[in-house]
This record gives sequence, C-alpha cells and structure tokens, in this order.
Amino acid sequence: MTTTIIVPLITSNAYAQQSHSLVANTYNIPADGTTSIPFTIPSGVPTAYLSGTVLITGGILSTVDFSIVNTDTGAKVMSQGYSGQGNIGLYLPAGSYTIYLHNGSILAGETHTVTLTPNLNY
Repeated sequence: MTTTIIVPLITSNAYAQQSHSLVANTYNIPADGTTSIPFTIPSGVPTAYLSGTVLITGGILSTVDFSIVNTDTGAKVMSQGYSGQGNIGLYLPAGSYTIYLHNGSILAGETHTVTLTPNLNY
C-alpha cells in the first residue's frame, strides 16, 4: 500500500510593508519664513502612512504652521498648527508631495528651530 501526501501550494500576494525615512533634519525658519521639504510616494503603492514628530524651539511662542500639499494636484491634504511639539499621522496615496513649515511670527529676529523626523511606511 502506498500513501500519498498532498501538500497544497500556498502562495502569498501580501505586500511587504517597508519603512522609508524621509530627510530628518533641523530647520531654522526666520520670522514670516517658510521651508519646504518635497517627497514622493512611488506609483504602485496603494497607500502609505506618513508618521513622525515635530519639535519647535526658539522665539516667544515656539509655534509653526505645518501643511502638506499634493504637488500633482495642488490640493492641501493636511494643515496643522504646532506649538512646542506635535505628531504626524496621515495616510497618503501615491504621488508627489511637499511639506511646508511656516513661521508666522512677524517680529524681526523671531527665528524658530524646527526638528522634523518624518517616516513613510508602505
């Protein structure tokens, strides 16, 4: 008597999620100044998760206006004011984007230092 063992072939079509660090950096933004940080989520990625932290020091109030614009469409996909520190957490589809950091202070010499540590998971 012969015994036959049938082992089903299992294939996985799961997309392996990877973490991609964007440029983590410290930016000195003068009064009424803006800094822009472009990044891209490659085509073929259904959805990416942008996360990270924002730390603001300097000046009287240590605040910054943080926004993300889809540069393919011109649409603002996030707009947030941060005071002192904050967190980023946002799902984004494939495309080209720019993070804008704006120091809304109007006092001359009111430089804010922003440490941004963004991370993309897809």
